[in-house]
Amino acid sequence: MSLENFAFKTKSDFIQAAFNQVALIVSEHGYPSLECMSPALSRR
Repeated sequence: MSLENFAFKTKSDFIQAAFNQVALIVSEHGYPSLECMSPALSRR
């Protein structure tokens, strides 16, 4: 299937696919990104 002809049957299918991609990206890169973007916690 080429990307030029890629289409979703319903809006819900598109939304589900988008959430799946976001979940995949977060699962692969979420922790390192969180570490880089979060301020260091003070340790007492």
